[in-house]
Amino acid sequence: MAQKNEHDVVIVGAGPAGSMAAIILAQKGYDVLLLDRYNFPRDKICGDAVPAGTIERLWHYGLKDKVDQAVERGEFYRVDSLLLVSPRGYDIEADLVDGHEGAKSYVAPRMHFDALMQQAAVESGAKFCQAQAKAPIMENGKVVGVKAQVNGSTQEFYSKVLIGADGVTSVIARNLRPKEKQHEDKHRAIAIRAYIDDIEEIPHEVEFYLYKEILPGYAWIFPTGNHTANIGLGMRLDHFRKHNKNLKKMLQEFLDMPT
Repeated sequence: MAQKNEHDVVIVGAGPAGSMAAIILAQKGYDVLLLDRYNFPRDKICGDAVPAGTIERLWHYGLKDKVDQAVERGEFYRVDSLLLVSPRGYDIEADLVDGHEGAKSYVAPRMHFDALMQQAAVESGAKFCQAQAKAPIMENGKVVGVKAQVNGSTQEFYSKVLIGADGVTSVIARNLRPKEKQHEDKHRAIAIRAYIDDIEEIPHEVEFYLYKEILPGYAWIFPTGNHTANIGLGMRLDHFRKHNKNLKKMLQEFLDMPT
C-alpha cells in the first residue's frame, strides 16, 4: 500500500503570499509543502511595486541579504517619489517615506521577486512541488488536503492545514465558496502591462494616471531601470465588459497620449 503523503501544512500557490506563509511556518519548524503550477522563475502581470514596509518584513524573516543582492544585480530598482495625475490633468508629486528601519521602496519585476521568495521558502525548510491543484480533499465536511496533477498524474496531498494562496482564480476558493458567493465582476479587476525600453521615464519615480476612459481604474509607469519601465493599466472588470473594451488597444492609446 502506498504511503500517505502527509504534511503539517500544504500551501497552494507559491507567489509572494504563499511563499511568505511557507517561510514563516517552515522557520517555526512545521512540515510545509508548497505547490505551484509553474516552476520558478516565472512571470506575472503586475505593476511590480514593493513598498518599504514589505521590504522590512522580508528583512525580519532573514531575507535582507537576498534583497540587497537583487538590488546590486539591478533586479530591484529603487523608487523615492510618486506622481499622481487626475482626470482633469491636475497632478501631485510626493516623496515616498522610508520604512521605520530605513528600507527603501522598489520596483521589483515579479520574475525576480517571486523567484526570490520561493527560493527563500525552500531555504527555510519548505518542500516545493510543481503541481496543478484540482480540488480540496474533503472528509466529514472538513478540508484535509488537496488533489493535484503532478507530471500528468493525479496525487493526493494531506495536511492539518491547507492554505489557498493561488490568486484570484483560486481553485481552493472556488470549490469552497457557495455558488451565490462567487466573485462578482464589480469586485474584480483586469489589467495588462508591458516592459518598455528606451523610454523617457522620471528616474526613481512611480507615475499614476487617472483619466476618463479608464475610470474606475488607472494607468501606470513604473521605472525598472535607466530608460526602462513597466507600463500598464487596470480597471474594474464590470466596466471593462460593459463598454466592450480591448486591453491591448487601451494600452496603445495610453502610450500615444501626449506627455
